Amino acid sequence: MSLNKAKHHLLSNDVSIVVVKNNEVVFQAKERGIKPIFELFTENKDLLCGSYVADKVIGRGAGMFLVEAGIKGVFGQLMSKQALDLFEDTVAFDYDKLTDYIMNRDKTGTCPVESISMKVNTIESLTENVRAFLDSLK
Repeated sequence: MSLNKAKHHLLSNDVSIVVVKNNEVVFQAKERGIKPIFELFTENKDLLCGSYVADKVIGRGAGMFLVEAGIKGVFGQLMSKQALDLFEDTVAFDYDKLTDYIMNRDKTGTCPVESISMKVNTIESLTENVRAFLDSLK
């Protein structure tokens, strides 16, 4: 199964995200955070459609982008319960650790993208707010 291939590749290599499509690794990156998924969603959504994604951290924001893009399955080393709720009855999923929410990098509160995703109802609003967040980091 391609989800197992994505998971194995993630865990066996020094990468943060892997996309497997047609049983081939078609994308991988070492960059942390939402940026790789956001860029794939906004610039190359066709690559995600019908694919299996494995990522170190999957929160609700990442989950919204992945479900909207039409993935078939997702693995997260760490996955939030809010993300899991998006995947049930929608896509195949697996995780190593389930958490109530994704923490920020300082471990002092909720991840900014997780917070953004809890305040929006549409993919357009999520995209706009995540883009503004990423721009603020530059």
